[in-house]
Amino acid sequence: MAELESAIIALLREKGGGVTFVELARLPGFEGTTEVSTEPGSNCYLWLSCSPEAVATMCRLMDTGVIEMRTTQPIVYYADGRVPSLPVADRPRRYKSPHWLPAAFSRGPQFPHPSLP
Repeated sequence: MAELESAIIALLREKGGGVTFVELARLPGFEGTTEVSTEPGSNCYLWLSCSPEAVATMCRLMDTGVIEMRTTQPIVYYADGRVPSLPVADRPRRYKSPHWLPAAFSRGPQFPHPSLP
């Protein structure tokens, strides 16, 4: 898990923010078959192809304030070249059928700062 966590932190250090699941999926070990929803049974999905390790790592980084997640516009994902084939959710809530809620990640208040020389 430490390698994936380091890669996520390095990506956010490089980009600063607005990092999508498309960009995260390019990291070794991130992609898999686990669906990520806003809450169990909500039919409101953030992404449909994460590894269990990626889900655990992202949850830990968010829980500790290292990263933050915010909803974003679908155009960000179109620009990144990958969009789930689900209707777009307007907000996190329960839906009768599967919907996709676009989200992006940025540095949180506990994001590690590089050591100064």
